Amino acid sequence: MKQKSLLLLVLLLLFAAQSIIAGTPAVASWPLVVAAASTSTPTTSGQVDAVAETLGGTLIYGSGATASIGTPAMTFQRLKESAGTGWPAETAYNANRYVQFSASPKTGSILTVDTVSVTIGSSGGTTALKANIYYSTDPAFTTSTQLGTTITLGNATYTRVKFSSLGLVLNPGQSIYVRILPWNSSAAAITGKYLAILNMAIGGSTDPVPVSSSIIWPCITDVTSSVTSGTIMSGGATTLGAGLLKYGSLSYGGQGGQSVYTGVAWQAETAPVDGRYIQFAAAPKSGGVLVTDSVKMKLAAWATNDLRVSVYYSTDPAFTLASGTKLGSDISVVSGTFTKTVSALSQTVNSGQALYVRLYPYSVSVSGDQWKLVGLDSVAVYGKVTGVTADPPTVTTTAITSISTTFASTGAVVSSDGGAAVTDRGIVYSASNATPTVADTKVATGTGSGTFITQLTGLTAGTTYYACAYATNSAGTSYGSVQTFTTMAALTVPVLTTTAVSSILAVTAASGGNVTDWGGSAVTTRGICWSTHTSPTIADSTVTTGTGTGSYSCSLFSLLPSTTYYVRSFATNTTGTGYGNEVSFTTQATAPDVVKVVNKDGSGDYTTIQAAFNAVPDNYTGRWIINVKPGTYYEKCTLASTKPNVYLIGEDAATTIITYNAYAGQSNGAGGTWGTNNSFSVAIDASDFLAKNITFQNTQKNDGSTGTGGEQAVALRTKGDRQQYYNCRLLGYQDTYYTNSNGRIYMKNCYIEGSVDFIFGNGVMVLDSCTTYVNRDGGVVCAPNTDATSTYGYVFRNCTLSSLPAGTAGFNGVNMSSFYLGRPWQNNPKAVYITCVEPSTLNAAGWMAMTAALNPYFGEYKCTGAGSGYAGRSTNVDYTGRQLSDADAVNYTLNNIFAKATSPSFSYNWMPSAYVAPGGITTAVQSLDGSLAVLGQNNPNPLVSSATIKYSVLKEGRITLKVVNMIAETVAILENGFKPIGNYEVRLDRQNLASGIYFYSLETGNSKQTKKLIVK
Repeated sequence: MKQKSLLLLVLLLLFAAQSIIAGTPAVASWPLVVAAASTSTPTTSGQVDAVAETLGGTLIYGSGATASIGTPAMTFQRLKESAGTGWPAETAYNANRYVQFSASPKTGSILTVDTVSVTIGSSGGTTALKANIYYSTDPAFTTSTQLGTTITLGNATYTRVKFSSLGLVLNPGQSIYVRILPWNSSAAAITGKYLAILNMAIGGSTDPVPVSSSIIWPCITDVTSSVTSGTIMSGGATTLGAGLLKYGSLSYGGQGGQSVYTGVAWQAETAPVDGRYIQFAAAPKSGGVLVTDSVKMKLAAWATNDLRVSVYYSTDPAFTLASGTKLGSDISVVSGTFTKTVSALSQTVNSGQALYVRLYPYSVSVSGDQWKLVGLDSVAVYGKVTGVTADPPTVTTTAITSISTTFASTGAVVSSDGGAAVTDRGIVYSASNATPTVADTKVATGTGSGTFITQLTGLTAGTTYYACAYATNSAGTSYGSVQTFTTMAALTVPVLTTTAVSSILAVTAASGGNVTDWGGSAVTTRGICWSTHTSPTIADSTVTTGTGTGSYSCSLFSLLPSTTYYVRSFATNTTGTGYGNEVSFTTQATAPDVVKVVNKDGSGDYTTIQAAFNAVPDNYTGRWIINVKPGTYYEKCTLASTKPNVYLIGEDAATTIITYNAYAGQSNGAGGTWGTNNSFSVAIDASDFLAKNITFQNTQKNDGSTGTGGEQAVALRTKGDRQQYYNCRLLGYQDTYYTNSNGRIYMKNCYIEGSVDFIFGNGVMVLDSCTTYVNRDGGVVCAPNTDATSTYGYVFRNCTLSSLPAGTAGFNGVNMSSFYLGRPWQNNPKAVYITCVEPSTLNAAGWMAMTAALNPYFGEYKCTGAGSGYAGRSTNVDYTGRQLSDADAVNYTLNNIFAKATSPSFSYNWMPSAYVAPGGITTAVQSLDGSLAVLGQNNPNPLVSSATIKYSVLKEGRITLKVVNMIAETVAILENGFKPIGNYEVRLDRQNLASGIYFYSLETGNSKQTKKLIVK
């Protein structure tokens, strides 16, 4: 009994193996029961496609049907010779007279053709008709193979012929073509005779073709969306383990992806831990089998080179480190660049299963900083899928935009090619068909999956159209949703609204607009205009920002206190300028100076700096002066962004100290850590801030003393715009000074000390006659993160660079050897040193690496000192330093650096102005080009009845302000005499000035500045 069971099992296995070898049965058949061509549609079973029969040469369908041929009687399709003389006498078949049948494997299959069969005869009372049957894989039939021999067709009889064991293998894209070629073998022509055929069939078996498949997670905005291309693979849900959180995008050198972080402090580990992972899942389409061959990804880090990533995989969605399989060695994640890794992985994934790939990051060093990020880009699983066929692509139409009179824009996302290559894609549209297809007007945009945009042109003005995306592969054509739009009847000016005026102070305010309709041509300029009269236009005071449609904001500046203004947004295209609704507002009066005192002994108004900051009213229009008495103020304090015009004045920086010891990896008391951004001792977030004779300090050293890492410790963090610092000291170690906004900062006679990247961020800053001090070997003075739209970054002018003496042990116990000028952090780093003194401890390379492929602009100009030798400067493309020419250096003036044109985020030109303290104490600021006064533009411009001209005197002396005409004749002298340091304004009345162009100039002892004046 056991032997019988064993024999049965063996027979079953042999049968199963034979079934696998033989493949899946596939048949294409044509019933051919009547003569009409429409009835020749084939039927198929299995993975085979077939097309309707076709007739060649003079062969045509006979009328009606033969009711009775042979025994038993059957109904046949009848074909006849169309020539008027009937069938000609022939000694062999005519290759151009035939009936053809064709079959091919479905996408994803190989078809082995084993049999061709047909029931064939004749009617009409003749035995002279004969037929030959041939097949070919060439659609032109230039080569062919005969099946059997010539068949003699008996009168009113039929024969079932079957040709077996062909063994013809057809790969995807190939077809078999079978032709029956009838002919008249008699010695004379005959008429009224028919070829009769019935039940044509092509049979065989199919086997699945392995289809190269992939699923890619671009990780551009998140880690969940995926794209399948050339594939029959789908993706499962992407998840983050409980130990990781999604952060934001991370970009290096044009490559970018999504980043993740822990949300809590990293700890030193030697291996990954369960629960902290990013999981990606790949699965075959239902019914298919996936065999993977590789896993690919690009990884990067931010702010560290201490992270490692382990990669594990499994087909169990709940797998752990213990049950999963490790893929390759741990990956060292590098800061500053995305590194590509490719790992071979051969894993069979059956239908209903998925392959789960998990990335486990961990830190190999002690670091409490949660802001060590892991960046992901283009995570992908590659392999081959068998056993399933392609579907039509998946395509989504995007919204119609930029609708004009004769064109509009749209596009699509082909998110999946359905398992076969997309050979055509684009947009179809029609003015009459509400469901357009490729039979309507078509704009093709290439092949493949992914996103595309295109423009529909040649449209008719004032017409409603229907448009949708399409994508085609071997399985068919898919369409996205139909978008309906109507072209403009005529081009117009832009349509927009004006934003309510806000942040109203004495001389500034904020407004903006929203361009809701472009008018049919590109918006090339937009902004706001204002005046003291109603209906202002672009002939009045204006400020511009950006192009195109959408919302924008602007600042109104150089306003007069206690004055009513009228504001409109505007936008210009080729048709003209459109205006938004008008709004009005009244500026505040200039508030008087307020002086408060901070003294630790209680004799002042406040005992802490934070208390003094808290007491500053929001948007106060006068100067809020806080005098700080000598003392060490141990506190972590912030000046909010709503508190401009604050002046923080100490008596002596050496004795007036604000200090704290927070650091990035330190607990913030709220379940997290401070992070670098919030590790500050003092944060100045307000604009128009000035500090003098103050020390900002953070005492936390980056020497590993905390045992948790993350020892970035900021003494001063700045935000806002137009900040000034005089005779101040900034003391710290790693990351002493963080300029964390794209604002303008002027520093004069300041001392800044640190170890690594101790001046860093994205501000536009001039350090004038300042001293920097590196207190650790291998230190770096600056790490700029300059915004890509800014012309300037950090400008060190007439500064003295210094360091711990060579050979002297630093705070970390390492002897001083050398330091560096800077290294690139992010964005488009810019830093230059102009006429600075450089010591012998400056490394000959000058600059060093941090982030690659940022193309930083680093430079020096006519620096002196023992370390100023230019020959040894680095030539590495990622951090090379250049020597500025005279032509380059002449551009580095305060007027240029702090001008509105430097960055789109700047609302107006700015110059650091002299600080005149109560009691007459002054601090003079001299421009880089040596000018001792600064001239502003008249407002309003053009001048109609009167205008105000503002100017600043930076050093007391004689000045002359006059107006001249086009031929340099003096027509008015507005100021002429001695002026102390300060800001001034003068009123210019039109009086007898005729309409036209004039110039007004401000002359000091060594310079002259001129502005153009238009009189209407």
